[in-house]
Amino acid sequence: MINNNSVTFIMAGRRQRRRRWLLVTGLLTALACILCCFMLLLGNTIYPVNEVLRALSGEQINGVSFAINTIRLPRMLTGLIAGFAFGIAGNTFQTMLRNPLASPDVIGITAGSSAAAVFCILILHTSGAIVSIASVIAGLITVLLIYIFSRGLYLFNWTFNSNWDWYPGYAKRLNFLSSTCWRSARYSRCT
Repeated sequence: MINNNSVTFIMAGRRQRRRRWLLVTGLLTALACILCCFMLLLGNTIYPVNEVLRALSGEQINGVSFAINTIRLPRMLTGLIAGFAFGIAGNTFQTMLRNPLASPDVIGITAGSSAAAVFCILILHTSGAIVSIASVIAGLITVLLIYIFSRGLYLFNWTFNSNWDWYPGYAKRLNFLSSTCWRSARYSRCT
């Protein structure tokens, strides 16, 4: 049975963690807001705060309105939304796998996508959207394979990791390209 001292100790620990979470979240939010303001103010041309505020309110200022409303504001909002999306995706990924250290590169999704991109570039001689689409499809197939293997359907002794060790032995005999060469973007050394 739990005594009152234990309950008090547990509640004090929860309050302390909650205060720390609020403090860290508040500081990071303030930092993000400050960086967003700097993104609007700084660039090739540094605009004063009052001109940026006037441009954001809709007033047409020669040169400033175009730079702020057409270039800097959309770029700042895109970066902010993309950052939120990556954070939510990472949190969802870690929650689904019940592992706070899980990430796509650790379990092999990145390796599957990279292998498809390299295949499309080297073997199929394609580029652009086709490589991107093939990479996404290969990543989804890798997720499906990892899911199937994690459910106990071990059909082959394959492992997926960040070095493309997806072989039961025959890939080494075929002299498969070094993954470190392609993953470090040193394409001139890959022959």
